[in-house]
Amino acid sequence: MSDAVVARRYAQALFELGEEKNLLDVFAADLEEVVGAIETSDQLREVIGHHQLSKKTKKQVLRDLFAERIHPLSLNFLMLAIDKSREQHISAVYRCFLELRDRAENVQEVEVRSAIALTGAEKQTLTQTLGRLTSKKIRLKESVDPSLIAGISIKVGDRVYDGSVAGRLRSLKGHLQSIPLASKVDNMRKEVN
Repeated sequence: MSDAVVARRYAQALFELGEEKNLLDVFAADLEEVVGAIETSDQLREVIGHHQLSKKTKKQVLRDLFAERIHPLSLNFLMLAIDKSREQHISAVYRCFLELRDRAENVQEVEVRSAIALTGAEKQTLTQTLGRLTSKKIRLKESVDPSLIAGISIKVGDRVYDGSVAGRLRSLKGHLQSIPLASKVDNMRKEVN
């Protein structure tokens, strides 16, 4: 069974339990904490990924770290993942869980890169405009990228809308290179040199 199928199945089961118990946000926050800890701690990542450590040891480490910090059902999920030798899929399960929750709540995550940080008013306007265009609640995922020079680049799903100066320069360069005259000029330059 592929990793993606395993992650989707576990995420679906956790999502259905979260809906039933009205704990979707709790599960999302708990998984975020656990995945964050795994991704930032070399030691924890090594324990989780170590094939020769017993399931009992792995479960005890997670209990010691998270029993007081996450919901008991979230902890039970982690224990089940270890019992079924699926602990390496916890991060993928988290991502799939978030996708399921977003779909159920009609939320669209939008990645926005800008040359400088957006103001609160700009974020609000962008969120409202994108919400009207997509008919969804928008969650902005922002990053500052000075290489854009100016403007913004927006990624909605698989589509990218590039309104940056760097993007326009790339587009102009591509356009100029596609003009037959440009290749003739290049050939003339080569002949002169």
